[in-house]
Amino acid sequence: MSRRQNMNDENLNWILKYPNEFSQEDFESQHMHVLKQEQFGQLKESDEILNGQLYTFWNGTLECSKFILMPNLLIKVTIQNGLLQIPQSQFNQSGATYYLSLSECTITQKMIQHRSQQAFGMLLTNSIGTTYLFFSNFVTFRTWYKQMKQFCKLTGFLDKYKLGDKLLPGFYTCTKKTKKTQYTVQIYKSDDFEQCQELEDAVYNEIQILRSIKHQSLLELKRVYENNKYLFIVYEYYKGETLFNLLNSNLQLHEVQIASIIYQILQVVKFLNQHQFYHGSINPQNVLINTQHQMLQITLINLSFKEYKVNDKLDWILNRAVESFLAPEIFEGIAPNISTDIYALGCVLYFMTYYDSKKYEIKNEDKDFYNVMDNFEIQKNRIDESEQQLKVGFQQNQQKSKVSSSQLDLLRKMLETDASKLTIKEATKHHWFVNVKSKIKSLKVERKRKKPLPSLRTIIELREMSEMDVRMTIIQQQQSGLNALNHMNSKLQSTPSNTKRTLIYTQQPSKLSQYVAKNEFDDDYEIPDEELYLEVPVIRRKREPKKRPSNIKLL
Repeated sequence: MSRRQNMNDENLNWILKYPNEFSQEDFESQHMHVLKQEQFGQLKESDEILNGQLYTFWNGTLECSKFILMPNLLIKVTIQNGLLQIPQSQFNQSGATYYLSLSECTITQKMIQHRSQQAFGMLLTNSIGTTYLFFSNFVTFRTWYKQMKQFCKLTGFLDKYKLGDKLLPGFYTCTKKTKKTQYTVQIYKSDDFEQCQELEDAVYNEIQILRSIKHQSLLELKRVYENNKYLFIVYEYYKGETLFNLLNSNLQLHEVQIASIIYQILQVVKFLNQHQFYHGSINPQNVLINTQHQMLQITLINLSFKEYKVNDKLDWILNRAVESFLAPEIFEGIAPNISTDIYALGCVLYFMTYYDSKKYEIKNEDKDFYNVMDNFEIQKNRIDESEQQLKVGFQQNQQKSKVSSSQLDLLRKMLETDASKLTIKEATKHHWFVNVKSKIKSLKVERKRKKPLPSLRTIIELREMSEMDVRMTIIQQQQSGLNALNHMNSKLQSTPSNTKRTLIYTQQPSKLSQYVAKNEFDDDYEIPDEELYLEVPVIRRKREPKKRPSNIKLL
């Protein structure tokens, strides 16, 4: 809901008597961007936070103009006849409209006082220059500053926060000195931005995305600070492990837990796609897992979103992302999108399925991750071998494999590179997730029983098998029935003639097995987000994690 400011504020033209208080260049020019015609429609769909008439330097004069504050945008609108216009009609092409992207600006306060006269100012500084906003009323100034600082970069991080332990590469804990509240902060060096402009673009794109959308599996951004050496991005407090680190900690992930992780990431990818974004760098180091959370809650970090135009070079994404997790079409010049995110997630599933930490000696996660990734390669013949082992295992009535054929089916489809590649809708409705939900229910039943009944176990296994598994089981059951029939008939033939004989019939496949064998699911069936990971057992560590160093100081 917008707040309309008092239009009768005191005239601030007396500020012009103090030119030494301002930069001559900022005074004589303007540093806002002209709003393009194609951007008008997007603005009409945005929520208005504040609007009012503010004083600003504009081409050598102190001008009173209509300003509108929207999420991450400050809009300067031309006012006709000195009257405020209706919000729905104020974005028109008849007069020039200007804007500032607030996430690119550092906001500071400035007060000018002469005898009884006071002016409260805000300086919005970006790479182009500084835009000044002035208020004669302190309450009005405080209202605007409070709303705008949540989108701008602030100063004085080390004065307000105490830096704590290192959590992940680039991530630290921090505590606000006044309220003792804990947060997580991600730190970038300004020198890295100077060496790679595209890295800076991606980081500020991520900041804008996290300020414009909210999701339970994306870190909630609180504040952004900057000084001469570092950029500090303050998030909600979060303490978790990377998926890569967990897989190197001698953990045994259950199939239900693997499905929970993959399904949650799919939901994030789907959410980003609904807002015309993609992640761009899904890999085991950018997936955080809260091992103390019963639902194995995941968080995706380090978004690498960038808008590409036709024929744009993709050198940056090729150099930044893990090569083995990039979809083949990216190497052909196709920009990242939701399909490449699904392929990268398929690589994560492959990594979780076949990764053997015993082959590597992990000492430093940040460095060893790239050493492991350099040797990581998708080998689709391993999926074929796993399917063959499952087939042979069912034929020989061997112990069930840890990998189900439904999991292998989703893995194969995620890694498809032709026109038949998996869509996000097909992925979220895949029968592996339906089967795993059934297994969660079965695990609850089995925990209540000391020994599960054979008939119940048969039904559970049928629920979690793919079409191939069910066919093999039905054949096996029929063969077992024939063997039992032959055995009973041989006994009957050896009994005396006056013994009453009983006819034995082999049991036909149940309706349930016939239904599951079809492997058909309703296209309109939606899996609730929370059901898949409800009541998943908490990961149990085989060894305690190493203590992390404390009181790390920035160089």
